[in-house]
Amino acid sequence: MSNKDIVKKKSIKYMVIAIVIIIAGIAVSCLHFDYAIMTGSLIIIIGLATLLFSKKESIYRPTGSKICTYVYFYNPIDKIKLKTLFENKDFTTISSIPTTQLGIQLEIFASKDHKFAAAQLYDYVPHRYVEASPLYEFTGEDAERLAAIIK
Repeated sequence: MSNKDIVKKKSIKYMVIAIVIIIAGIAVSCLHFDYAIMTGSLIIIIGLATLLFSKKESIYRPTGSKICTYVYFYNPIDKIKLKTLFENKDFTTISSIPTTQLGIQLEIFASKDHKFAAAQLYDYVPHRYVEASPLYEFTGEDAERLAAIIK
């Protein structure tokens, strides 16, 4: 998903956990027992690795809201119908199309505050999914209506 209003930021939750691990490593290093410095150093390294490689979240910049991804699968014969629904912004009809275990993949991206939503269809070709539609992006009332159908 590419949009100038979408930014990737490190998760605050993982950063706090990493800092707590680093502080615990420092505390263990200060204790007086055999291998305290080595154990503390190992804990600090784990904390630093957690800090450096922590998960990034997609954020909708105008509102600062986290973007969640939802994945659904539909029968391949419904691809044209789904494309038409997104082009016409007729989101209420999506719930009437039965989902399946495999087939056309629909990814819906929605901010937690429902001010932004996007959707994209993917076709399965052996061993991977490829884009089958443009990225449909919605803001305001359209985004709220799309986000309302997410289960």
